Amino acid sequence: IVYSYDPNVIGKSALSLPGADRAARALRGEVQSVLTDEAGVSLMRLWIPVQREGQLVGVSQVDRNISEQVAAVRQMQALIAGLATRTSRRTAGIRIAAMIA
Repeated sequence: IVYSYDPNVIGKSALSLPGADRAARALRGEVQSVLTDEAGVSLMRLWIPVQREGQLVGVSQVDRNISEQVAAVRQMQALIAGLATRTSRRTAGIRIAAMIA
């Protein structure tokens, strides 16, 4: 590793760090990704093969904080679940009313 926001990993091999299996696949030319939660922060982690003049020369690991996106998706899921419950109750009420009529 030649650059990192974490100075403790500079000079180490990506193959000796967590996610080494994904780094190894990226070294074979496969883009890799994983969604993870670390200390309450939702992360999207990518391992991207780096090529120069058609030759694979390394791997770039990119971590992105996606906590806001995850929270928005969870909020939408809760809204949809609430809507489904209300729709189900309303449909049941209509069926009962139709039976009585």
